[in-house]
Amino acid sequence: GINAEYMGKENDREEKRKVEYQQFLEVVSQHKKLLELTVYNCDLAIRVTGLVEELVAEACSAIKARYDRTNQELGDLRIEVHKEYLEFFRMLYLTLGNLIYKKKKKKKKKKS
Repeated sequence: GINAEYMGKENDREEKRKVEYQQFLEVVSQHKKLLELTVYNCDLAIRVTGLVEELVAEACSAIKARYDRTNQELGDLRIEVHKEYLEFFRMLYLTLGNLIYKKKKKKKKKKS
């Protein structure tokens, strides 16, 4: 009877150990899945960060290109406006010279 009782307890202990081991494996498996998910999320975050960085860099270079183009166009416009002013100034200057000449001519005529 004692031997059978001892064997029964030993079997119970073995069963308990097997159950605990299974539970341990289950916990380890869940933990592993969570860690794998974390690694996957980190990889994803790195990829997304890279894409955002690319997007920002492209946007910046597009803005700079537009700025440079606008600056160039403004420079060209400025030159055109200066040319127009110069042309107008020349015309006024020549007209003034002509008027001065005519005035002097009139004075000379009056004197003679």
